[in-house]
Amino acid sequence: MTHCRVKLGEVAQLNPRLDLSKLPSSGSVGFIAMADVGENGELLRVQRRCMSEVAKGYTSFRNGDVLLAKITPCFENGKAVLVEGLFSEVGFGSTEFHVLRPSEKIDAQFLFYLVWNSGLRAIGRSRMTGSGGQKRLPVGFLKSLEFDLPLLNEQKRIARIIEKAEGVRRKRDEVNRLADAFLKATFIKMFGDPVTNPKGWSIRKFGDLGQWASGGTPDRTRSDFFQGSIPWFSAGELNAMYVSESSERITDLALTKSSAKLFVEGSLLLGMYDTAAFKASILQVRASSNQACANFRPGPAVIVEWFYYFIQLSKEHFLLRRRGVRQKNLNLGMIQAFDVPLPPVGLQEEFVRIVRQVRKIHAGGSAAESLCKDLAESLRNTFLGAQSEVG
Repeated sequence: MTHCRVKLGEVAQLNPRLDLSKLPSSGSVGFIAMADVGENGELLRVQRRCMSEVAKGYTSFRNGDVLLAKITPCFENGKAVLVEGLFSEVGFGSTEFHVLRPSEKIDAQFLFYLVWNSGLRAIGRSRMTGSGGQKRLPVGFLKSLEFDLPLLNEQKRIARIIEKAEGVRRKRDEVNRLADAFLKATFIKMFGDPVTNPKGWSIRKFGDLGQWASGGTPDRTRSDFFQGSIPWFSAGELNAMYVSESSERITDLALTKSSAKLFVEGSLLLGMYDTAAFKASILQVRASSNQACANFRPGPAVIVEWFYYFIQLSKEHFLLRRRGVRQKNLNLGMIQAFDVPLPPVGLQEEFVRIVRQVRKIHAGGSAAESLCKDLAESLRNTFLGAQSEVG
């Protein structure tokens, strides 16, 4: 495959400016808020807004542009989309989007898949600027990012392969969604609403059910800390019931030189910050996490799979407890003080047997999923190879 080494800023315009004087001052235009973009690279909807309302103060774009969230945790969660089907010549949207406009040298769909992958997020996470929870990905990072650019026909071929594999994956996700809905309904039938507790189960505190701990982040200036084999999760990666692979891995030395901890297989990671709060996953391997995650190691009174579904069904109730002005968060102390109506462990075991039977039906990776993983890993390696070259 013939290719050349390029910088992203050489083949795409970053945040191109719009000449408002050339646009009509009235009428309606398409508007895309951050909530209108899914974490699976999908445009969920295009709103209709008045031109006079959005012409100033919002990000502008057009069909064929790629929108990439620049603020955490939306960037970490994979919010990006290729704009298609916009009903107006120009669209407007959240100022927290970077706009990437492909030149004639790069296919738009290839550009989208290039920036929508865990490799970019892994590198970009360490290059974000700002303080607290309001960190953003600088445009300079994107402009300077180097990668191997195939010929245009090869770009289109790669993009078609990924799109086909992603289509199969989305269908499997829909099947899994239906299975998850069945299990949630089964939970309600067996245990009642977990918030109102109509069956009168005894109330326990989260902190009484097992061991709780928070994660930590090794020194980012020590690149050797992030060249190990220990999975290190962010809250944005807690997108499935079970997780085993993270976008970043750390070393044993990173554990000893930081507040990061090694959590056991079978424990549960729980997000604490902003939009990732109360996202949950069960570890299938020994792993670590950043400080945005809490880890729960269950004691004998609770089974982790039962607790996972309790969290899924009571999530909105607990999210109301978040505190903060610009960013609403939870902390470990708050979580440990939360109440849980706890049924007998034998009844939990009965539910978990149903969970495992249902998951067994849908177990096994498909060839398309493997293809998605291999292609994403290839892009990831490209970016990781460029990491040391990006200032």
